[in-house]
Amino acid sequence: AFGTRVNIKEWSVIFDEAHAFTTDANPKYKLNDLRNFLHKREDFGFEVTYLTGTDIYNFDPYFEGLERWEVRQPGRAEKALYIQRCTNIAATAAAIFKDSVQAGRKTVVLLNDKSVKLKTLETALKGYKIAVLNSKQKESDYFKQITENRMLPDGVEGIITTVVIKEGNDILDTKNFDFIIIGPHHSTTIEQISARARKANDISVY
Repeated sequence: AFGTRVNIKEWSVIFDEAHAFTTDANPKYKLNDLRNFLHKREDFGFEVTYLTGTDIYNFDPYFEGLERWEVRQPGRAEKALYIQRCTNIAATAAAIFKDSVQAGRKTVVLLNDKSVKLKTLETALKGYKIAVLNSKQKESDYFKQITENRMLPDGVEGIITTVVIKEGNDILDTKNFDFIIIGPHHSTTIEQISARARKANDISVY
């Protein structure tokens, strides 16, 4: 119906954060939505631009032939990836956290696995000053400091967070960072959250 009221070929559609179609939140639904949209684009011939700061993996054959413009920002740290095989996830995450703090690094734990209880992890890290962030705590002082100042709060040795800081919340601390990823996450999500440390010279992902 929209196409009968305006000349749709004169329109341009821009998808920002286009990698979000591949992430681990309802991927099938999002991809089906996008495929339907792409078919409409082929039918009507309007222009579509996709913007993302994160590579798109295992996406859709449609994207293989698209014109691609790359704008590279120099100075991003290379990331080292470590796979930890363990039977006690909370204890292993706590051990990595403690080693990280001891080494003078900043530590971010992405906790999205409900089988690993937050209280269990907090108990294993008793004695450390930790900021816990999730979608229900966006009014907390810790969350405001990160979103407004782009720095980890003073005195905080590390944070435990959901994907709430994944996009748009850069962290500008110049220290080196360790990211501990707990639970199954799409590669795009892991890359997004580990890219929050914009000024770190060294980043490790566990």
